[in-house]
Amino acid sequence: MMRNLDQSHVDQFESQLARVKQLWDKNLSSLGVKWPSSKVKQAQLVGLSFFIGEPVNKDSLGWYVGQVAGGAADTQARHLRSDGWAILLSGRGEPHSNTLASGERMPRGSYALASLAQPDATFLRNERLTREGRAGAKDWHELCVLYKGKCAHCGATTKNPDKGHMDPNKPATVDNLIPLCVPCNNWAANDVIFGPDGRIVAVRSERFLKAADKAAQQRIADWLAKQ
Repeated sequence: MMRNLDQSHVDQFESQLARVKQLWDKNLSSLGVKWPSSKVKQAQLVGLSFFIGEPVNKDSLGWYVGQVAGGAADTQARHLRSDGWAILLSGRGEPHSNTLASGERMPRGSYALASLAQPDATFLRNERLTREGRAGAKDWHELCVLYKGKCAHCGATTKNPDKGHMDPNKPATVDNLIPLCVPCNNWAANDVIFGPDGRIVAVRSERFLKAADKAAQQRIADWLAKQ
């Protein structure tokens, strides 16, 4: 059942805002969750905080924001998720973003604040990856998140990247993989060694020498003769 906000919640805005801020300072601030700077976002957060873990009617939340912040109703509470707040949404998404604690999916046309003790799970993961870099990636999915859905070599956006080996001589473990678009992975084959940034650091095939002009081939031959 969806909850609705009313005048009694409008009257409690300031006291509830102080309570939410206290819990943010205690539980969430140190984890990188951002305190909303605008009155509209504060009103959205406070409105949802009256019913932790329960869906709130979107239109009712819009009315509440209009009453507290003034002006037109604003129902875009999903933007609080990008600041780290554990906002549940109706519709598609990762289970942690659209499923209530009871296991039920969020009803259409609603938002919920899952917790004031924990941030949004995706935000928490991304913050950790930002701090720890490649060493913090636990699996292929997290590695792709770290590279922001782009090919490590050419930078093209790719939804389903290939698992490219940095060093083809080594196993396909997370610490030896980089996301590559299909053209880059096909081009590289097993002939190059990549660094973590997607740049080529060594070659493993004579095909590059064969493709070089005669002058370059001679310079390489001269260098090899001296080794």
